[in-house]
Amino acid sequence: SGKIAIVASGAAALVAWAVYRRRRRRQLPLEQLGERNSKMHSAESVARGRSFAPRASDVFVVTYPKCGTTWMTQICHQLRTGGDEAFGEITEVVPWAVLALDCGQDLDADQRAFPRVFKSHESAGEVAPGAKYIYVARDPEDAFVSFYHFLPAYMQLDGDLTMEQFAEAVF
Repeated sequence: SGKIAIVASGAAALVAWAVYRRRRRRQLPLEQLGERNSKMHSAESVARGRSFAPRASDVFVVTYPKCGTTWMTQICHQLRTGGDEAFGEITEVVPWAVLALDCGQDLDADQRAFPRVFKSHESAGEVAPGAKYIYVARDPEDAFVSFYHFLPAYMQLDGDLTMEQFAEAVF
């Protein structure tokens, strides 16, 4: 009887997986993109990242995606530490403000070096006010093409997504 229950639960799991895969195959890449993007961070984390009170000495690296955010946060971190600090991933030492709560990072805490630096892709009206801001710009066409090649692969989308569809979804 125990073996039958295990086989039955295993069969139910396989059926559920098959239904999920069939539904997902029918789902358009744009729908997949929207669904996965909505799970990237919680509403609470976004609200916290947009509303916390930064210090006047804090620095936000604010860019549109694929315009040099990681590059600039690396430069800021190297300047503030003299390049003497090892870390695994840049967001360990330069928190992404809207993801910090979901990652267990305290936006109010001191960072490993001064000044505190934060990453953001928020617009001017949504980023936490009261700090200093570094904005990195990139040729819009280059940024779009880079984002088009990055995001669908990063989100592991099934199916093809044309540039036109992607532009519709992003803009």
